[in-house]
Order: sequence, then structure tokens, then C-alpha cells
Amino acid sequence: MPFLLLISCTIDNTIEKIPTPVTDFPEIRVEPATLDFGVTEDPISDVLTIYNDGTASLEIKDLQLEGAAFTVLQTIEEDLIAPGESQELLVQYEPLNMSDEGWLKITSNDPSEERSLVPLIGATSAPLSPPGSSDADR
Repeated sequence: MPFLLLISCTIDNTIEKIPTPVTDFPEIRVEPATLDFGVTEDPISDVLTIYNDGTASLEIKDLQLEGAAFTVLQTIEEDLIAPGESQELLVQYEPLNMSDEGWLKITSNDPSEERSLVPLIGATSAPLSPPGSSDADR
């Protein structure tokens, strides 16, 4: 059975074994890259999928959500995503302003993209109630 042995010679002619490079890495891919809820008057939900396109397990270390109008309704089932597999998040948008923005930060063990930022965007065309008011006040 053939094999490859990597060695090098130093300046004083001693032979050293070169460590075999690690070739298995996780590789995160998030779809969609931006979660755009469009224009809505009512709360609406959409799915965000985290894929592992690498050859080693992808560990999701942390999920951070920014933006008061956005909520994660269903988080990933497992912190580890096997190569070729995926996990889904269910994100809800409930309009608070005429235009709302936020982001979801995904921290993982992907060596080339340790933090993935997914912009969250939504808007409404409906007039919004001032804070502290109710439909009965109208």
C-alpha cells in the first residue's frame, strides 16, 4: 500500500518529519444570506437553514439575535451538524416600525468563517399604534 511521508532537512542536515496537514474542516453556509420578510401588516415567519458543506462536523457555538421586531421561534435541534447535513431555524418578524432591521449572528467552528451575520429586514405599510395605546383607543 503506497503512502506519503513528508520530511525536511534542516541547515545542520538533521531530518525532521513534517506534520501531515489537517484536511477535514467544517464549512458553514446559511440560506438565505439575508432574511427579508418584505412588507407585511401581520407577524410572519420564515425558515433560515444552516448547512455544513465541509468534511468535518460543524459546531454551532452561539446564536445571537439583534432587533426587537425579530424572534427565533424554533432553534436548531443539535449543536453539531454533520458534513452534508443542515439544521433549520424558524424566525418571526412582527412589525414595530415602518421599517425594521436586525441581524442573526451565528458563531461556529468554521475556521474560515467563525462568525456569520445574517441581516434581517422587514417593513409594514399599516399605521402603527403609538406605545401604550390599544385598538379600543381608536
